[in-house]
Amino acid sequence: MKNMLVALLLAGAAAGSTTAVAAQGAADAVEVQFSEIAESVIRIRTIANLEYEETDPRTGAISTATRPYSVDGSGVIVGTLEIGGRTEYLILTNHHVADASNYVLEDGGYLRVNPTNTMAVPSVEETSYLVDDPGDESSEDDIRLIELVRLVRGDMTLMRTDGADRKLPFFGGAIGYRPDEIGAGAPIITSGFPLGGKKLVAEGTIAETDHLHELGLPHHDFIVDVPVAPGQSGGPIFLVEGDPAVGEAVSFRLIGLVHAKDRERNYAVPYALWTEALDEFPGVLVQRLRR
Repeated sequence: MKNMLVALLLAGAAAGSTTAVAAQGAADAVEVQFSEIAESVIRIRTIANLEYEETDPRTGAISTATRPYSVDGSGVIVGTLEIGGRTEYLILTNHHVADASNYVLEDGGYLRVNPTNTMAVPSVEETSYLVDDPGDESSEDDIRLIELVRLVRGDMTLMRTDGADRKLPFFGGAIGYRPDEIGAGAPIITSGFPLGGKKLVAEGTIAETDHLHELGLPHHDFIVDVPVAPGQSGGPIFLVEGDPAVGEAVSFRLIGLVHAKDRERNYAVPYALWTEALDEFPGVLVQRLRR
């Protein structure tokens, strides 16, 4: 009886080990197939000069000064446009990455986060760039970006390059989903630049699909169980379709963007929030939208 019990335990351990290996193999297969799409994920830097008031300690006179402010985030290249005989690239990212100055406030000479921003257009001059390297130094390889569509409630901005001087990889697949097509447990994969450093690729699932989030204008987010850190904002969330564990081909569909995190949850803004702005998208993207 004892030997039988040991045999059963060993058999169970072996089965569990086999299942774990198979699951890891499937995950590895997804990442391998995703590697080409991951090349379309980029680092974005937005730079602004913020105004603040300072008081002369001797006279009490109040004057206005400016200070530089820089934010690094992520984004995904989703297509191309032909402009004046040259190829420019379309990029999706968070509004709080592209218009970063809207999301901070000056308070007694200090900057603090403005979690209730409702402004779409920044009140100060800003410039955004596609940047290849981390760090604060600008480079001649940085590509200037301009905004085409802004949406505060969906924390989404569609941008394009302005003077792209090299060929860039882009995601050319489907974007979006129809009502009730995405549910809790759906497999996802994301990529971005946590803390402005090396590119991360991570798989996970959607934990919730309709979580009320009051950052900015109140809206309903995805809760996702992929890692999220500063610098990943604007990174794409892709739905993984197909199961390599049973021999199915895998495809990827863009369904949202990494948004924010708090102590308990990681948030992504879903494509469903962008509905009011989709008709402003260039035709080359509209034909790829699922709605």
